[in-house]
Amino acid sequence: TGVVSGISAGTSVMTYTYTNANGCTSSVTQTVTINALPVVTAITGTTSLCAGATTTLASTPLGGVWSSANTATATVNASTGVVTGVAAGSTTITYTVTNANGCSTTSTSTVVAVNSSLTITAPSNVLASANASCVATAVLLGTPTTASNCGVASVTNNAPIAFPLGTTIVTWTATDNVGNTATAAQTVTVTDTQAPSVIAPSNVVTGTNFGCEAIGVLLGTVTASDNCLVDYIQNDAPPIYPLGNTTVTWTVKDASGNTTVVTQLVTIIDNVLPLITAPISLEVISNAGCDATGVNLGNPITSDNCGVASVTNNAPATFLLGTTTVSWTVTDNAGNIASATQTIVVVDQVSPTSILNDITVTLPIGSNAVIDASMIDAGSFDNCGPVTFQLSQTSFGCEHIGQNSIIVVISDDLGNTTTDTVLVTVVESGIDSDLDEIDDSCDDEIINYIVVPTGFTPDGDGINDQFLIVGLEENKAVSLKVFNRYGNSVYVKDNYQNDWNGTSSLTNLDLPDGTYFYVLAIDNVDVKSGYVYINRVY
Repeated sequence: TGVVSGISAGTSVMTYTYTNANGCTSSVTQTVTINALPVVTAITGTTSLCAGATTTLASTPLGGVWSSANTATATVNASTGVVTGVAAGSTTITYTVTNANGCSTTSTSTVVAVNSSLTITAPSNVLASANASCVATAVLLGTPTTASNCGVASVTNNAPIAFPLGTTIVTWTATDNVGNTATAAQTVTVTDTQAPSVIAPSNVVTGTNFGCEAIGVLLGTVTASDNCLVDYIQNDAPPIYPLGNTTVTWTVKDASGNTTVVTQLVTIIDNVLPLITAPISLEVISNAGCDATGVNLGNPITSDNCGVASVTNNAPATFLLGTTTVSWTVTDNAGNIASATQTIVVVDQVSPTSILNDITVTLPIGSNAVIDASMIDAGSFDNCGPVTFQLSQTSFGCEHIGQNSIIVVISDDLGNTTTDTVLVTVVESGIDSDLDEIDDSCDDEIINYIVVPTGFTPDGDGINDQFLIVGLEENKAVSLKVFNRYGNSVYVKDNYQNDWNGTSSLTNLDLPDGTYFYVLAIDNVDVKSGYVYINRVY
């Protein structure tokens, strides 16, 4: 029959032997290839596949044609065995293979698909702080929790790179292996916890302008910045600043309520000088000591915006004759000082005290008798210093023999005067050299008699200004030498002409008032000597 059976799949060599009637044999060989029946391998079981998944059915050997027994629930690519669009439930896939000899076999594979159970739980909500740009970056969102019987293919979110201030909803999306998706929401809340950056204005030092206080003080401007937005700036500055230090507190608040507090020191100083008006100037009368004590100066008028601390003056206990300037000083409570002056004039209205002596003078021969204040003064004085004398008459001749009342005016340096009188008794010389019973002081016949005065007054008043020696006109040669009390020569004149006015011939300076010794040589023979008193009356 040629029927071969029991041959395994694969290639086999078949030997045919033919025996005829005569017992003769002949053999031939044939190679026979046996195709194995296909074995279909597919994913089976209740959890083996998710609805909507794609799977590949395999067969050994390949080459058959795939078909689906339920094309409504799956689509089969006949050449590749790729099954798509599997619906939940059970789907039977048929695989038919026909070999070269036309032999065919059919296998089936059952695909059981279940619906996806994809779930996603978002991470916990996040609270983040805004950065210097008022956003939050690099926020750690955490990891969501996902679950799926079909496997999770990817997890994504829509989080921005930078989260703005406030609440942002982040949506997490999970996708399983069959394209199903699930979402969950997470909130990211960005808060501003950064306080504003603030620089207070510089400290202020200014003076009072409202009594002992200050108003309208210019504080300057706060420098403020914030990572988000400054809401307001305010301070607690008073409308009126007292003297001294006041701390001004500046508060800066941003839109999130964060605040920064800085302080500024305002110092009010009193730089207003006090006012002072000195008492009126005074003229007071000197006392017996030529000064004034116990002078009531009066009180100055003072005022200050912050109060007067002290008032002083530099007045002496005793005011000397003349003008004294008293300085008044007022100091306020801040140490500011002002001053004013008061003039105190001490005047002398005390007249000199007169103490005089009546005197008797003897007429010289050949000239009048001359008197000066030293001859009548017995100790006259003034409370403020020296006195000067003015005599109504200083020269007396023969016509004045007897008592003469003269007026003496005593003056001090300030013009106060006292007027008194003295008696000047003039007597003759008592000499009658020519025995004519006429006193030589009044005898016109006595012409060659030399008379040397005992004093003269070279004060320039035209009276008794020269050392006048009576009778010199009849002599041919006169030499005069004058010495001081130490024996030193002060005046020398070989041809004396009654012209010595009290100056030194050596220095040409006025000799001091006093007594001097003279030596008079006449014709180099007759020598007279004695004392002469120089007394200047000014």
